[in-house]
Amino acid sequence: GFMALVCLVAGSWFEHLPHAALGALIVVATWPLFRWRDGLNAWHFQRSDGIVWLTTFTLVIVMDAESGIIAGVIVSLVIYLRRTSQPHIAEIGRLPRTQQFRNVLRHAVETIPGVTLIRVDENLYFANSDYLIDYVLERTARRPDIKHVVLVGTAINHIDYCGLEALELLNSRLQERSVLLHLAEFKGPVMDQLNRTHLAEKINPGQVFFTISEAMTALGHSVTEDSDDNYII
Repeated sequence: GFMALVCLVAGSWFEHLPHAALGALIVVATWPLFRWRDGLNAWHFQRSDGIVWLTTFTLVIVMDAESGIIAGVIVSLVIYLRRTSQPHIAEIGRLPRTQQFRNVLRHAVETIPGVTLIRVDENLYFANSDYLIDYVLERTARRPDIKHVVLVGTAINHIDYCGLEALELLNSRLQERSVLLHLAEFKGPVMDQLNRTHLAEKINPGQVFFTISEAMTALGHSVTEDSDDNYII
């Protein structure tokens, strides 16, 4: 209310102030908003965040605030699409004497001959569907012994139509190689999407499993618990 009152009745008080004085007032008022350390921290934490910060900051200074903000949004969108178009995909295995499954490249895990467990750490949509297909087919091409591919969807929160088509295409390509595709640990909302389609029929005799352990059991590799509360395979 006070600011509205100033704008209505006090404008004439500032009418004859030199532009240099008005500029100094603006600089003093906005200087605390220049959070240099945030930009530096963003750059060190993740280079893409630093690029967005630097782009926005530079264009706001050189041009105007609107141009800087629009450019920052566009750069953020481009970086997001680039990052999610090649998501992190990991082949996983079971940690010894547990029922935890982790990346085979990061942990000493147990793998099963003839079965590969592949976890997708991103939503499946138009930008990365081809990448997933290429990744799985490349894995199966390098390992002719693989007869079952279990796609683990713990990190998938959404699948668009292109993602659905990618699963169907992946399934048909694998069947041509006598490999069965299975799904495991897909979230309820995602399964609700898939259940409205004919995917379950198309992957038959592949199956949809509630957990990875259930998939292993159904594929003939059961995990049982001994009397010492340890797990043996």
